[in-house]
Amino acid sequence: MRLDPRLPIARSETVMLGGVGLLAFLGLWSGIAASGYVPRSFLPAPWEMIARFAHLLTNSFAGFTLPQHLASSLGRYGMGFGLAIAIGILLGLMMGWFRWLDDVVTPIFDALRFIAPIAWVPFAMIGWWASDLRIVRHESGD
Repeated sequence: MRLDPRLPIARSETVMLGGVGLLAFLGLWSGIAASGYVPRSFLPAPWEMIARFAHLLTNSFAGFTLPQHLASSLGRYGMGFGLAIAIGILLGLMMGWFRWLDDVVTPIFDALRFIAPIAWVPFAMIGWWASDLRIVRHESGD
């Protein structure tokens, strides 16, 4: 242990403190879960979470395994990101080439720029809610 707080922390000390913090967290979590103070459906024990995670890796849930669900989500994210890049680059180039387009689009961007990013979440949820329901219905075979 270092005595002078101004000295840099050694790598071994960082690893040890991280391990102690992780063990304290897992111990507190296990203690609360085992006490029965919190319902098991709300706070399962860490070992139950690990077992459920391992189960979902190989057994299907809603028609697919966890890696398949993850691949589907990452694919949708990638398509959205790619679409945003394509539209953004194309629109930016067009705004640079055509002054009239810049004059039309800039006021819209200026109005939207000051809206906090978190404020877009309800609109995104409204827009994606219906499409996610269709996807789940299609994937589950209903």
